[in-house]
Amino acid sequence: TRSVRFTEAGQRLVENIRGEYEHIATSFATVREMAGVARGLIRVTAPVAFARQQLVPKVSDFLRANPQIRLQLEVSDRLSSIAIEGFDLAIRHSAQVPETHVAWKLCETRSVIVATRAYVKRRGLPESPADLASHSCLFYPRALGAGIWSFDRNTARKSDAGPVTVTVNGQF
Repeated sequence: TRSVRFTEAGQRLVENIRGEYEHIATSFATVREMAGVARGLIRVTAPVAFARQQLVPKVSDFLRANPQIRLQLEVSDRLSSIAIEGFDLAIRHSAQVPETHVAWKLCETRSVIVATRAYVKRRGLPESPADLASHSCLFYPRALGAGIWSFDRNTARKSDAGPVTVTVNGQF
């Protein structure tokens, strides 16, 4: 039987991220109080990981508090056409927003760059963000601006004074 366990750093990361999403529940509660009795169908599309971690755990409480709401949740990493497919809300992970969309920032997310020991042994450990351009990096292809990773000087190891942007190749 195989099992997966968090490292200490991984556990700390999960604890930090969990706190960043708690404001979502507060935001929904605020809107609910302002709107009075909510009713009708709400169609939402969200990425698999976000839905699993943030939406699904809150759906029962939301529907119990809003019995006249019918919620239709499409959980998919596919980019949906919001208008054509009739969604009321689309949650996406992206730094860029198409000009045709009305959007606002829901939350901040941080990404962590990881590699297996075997990969580092074979290819070497990058010393700066710019070194990643010559490494095989996976990226989330559905996000706008996919393949472009940005680092700021406060979080990038050994980076120049200022933001660093790297285009990664995603090739294996």
